[in-house]
Amino acid sequence: HPNSVRGFLLSILLKYKVPIIFTKNYQDTAKFLSVLSRKKPREIPLNVNKKNLSKKERVQFIIEGFPGIGPKTAIKLLKKFRTVKNIVNAPESELREVIGKKSEIVKKIIEQKY
Repeated sequence: HPNSVRGFLLSILLKYKVPIIFTKNYQDTAKFLSVLSRKKPREIPLNVNKKNLSKKERVQFIIEGFPGIGPKTAIKLLKKFRTVKNIVNAPESELREVIGKKSEIVKKIIEQKY
């Protein structure tokens, strides 16, 4: 049914933010892909959301960048350690008290060379 297909495409667009391009036919699609392939790729920054965050939100945003660390866990860490610097410098044992096994991943990332 056409409406179910539209609903499916809309859910992909909204949930995963995947752009969907409609073309008239296969020739139109070929033209579109040809133009797209000639576009010069640009470097995409890791932080694509340019929001005006408060100082507290910026600090929380940094901590949420670690795998498995969401808003609640980030707030727990910040309440205990107060600063990003203190979190980064904390021994794994202290991190483990707050975030459990996730402390291993966080410490590995902190110590990872570029």
